[in-house]
Amino acid sequence: MVSDVVMLADGTVAREPSTVRMARIRHQAPLTPCTVSVHGRRMHVLFRRPQFAPTPGQYVVVYAEDGRVLACGRIVRPDRRGVAEERTAV
Repeated sequence: MVSDVVMLADGTVAREPSTVRMARIRHQAPLTPCTVSVHGRRMHVLFRRPQFAPTPGQYVVVYAEDGRVLACGRIVRPDRRGVAEERTAV
C-alpha cells in the first residue's frame, strides 16, 4: 500500500484503476506491467510479475504509456509476491 500518494499527472491513475500501467522500483530496472488502485491518499501497486526484493524505503514510480510519470510512492511494506506497499514520494 502507498500512503500520501503523489499524483504528478492529471489524476488518471485514480480515475482508471483497472488500466494496466508500467512501473519500476529501481532506477535502471525495466518497466514492468502492473495495476494500480488508489484509496484516498494510499495506493496499491500489483505487478504482473514478482519483483526482486522490494525493500522498504525504495520508491515505486508509475508511468503512462507515453512515458509521463503518473504517481510515485515510497515502499513501506512489500508483499512476498513483489506487491509493493508504498508511501508517497517527497
